[in-house]
Amino acid sequence: MDKNLKKIIKIKEDKMIKAFNQNNMQITFVENFEELHNYLNKYLCNQKTVALGGSMTLFEAGVIDLIKQSDVILHDRYQEDLTREQMQDIFRKAFTSDLFITSTNALTMDGCL
Repeated sequence: MDKNLKKIIKIKEDKMIKAFNQNNMQITFVENFEELHNYLNKYLCNQKTVALGGSMTLFEAGVIDLIKQSDVILHDRYQEDLTREQMQDIFRKAFTSDLFITSTNALTMDGCL
């Protein structure tokens, strides 16, 4: 990638970071799956509770497998043969989880998902 394009991307990233911070959200950019896994490993520890949003991206990026191998308590919406009541329980537990991990369809420059 040429240095001018890198500079434009960095300016946009900085603007988005500021906008998301103003909306009480943290945003971090990573370059590849390895950086993503390293970033997440800092948080996936010490028996934290983790809930997941519906996301094929998490599977494709290897995040679901990473979480399952981590020292966390996973409220796993992807378990096979969950009853309606079990699924509702998992959704309720998501509200009090230490971490909620999902993907988004879009990010805006003004700090919205």
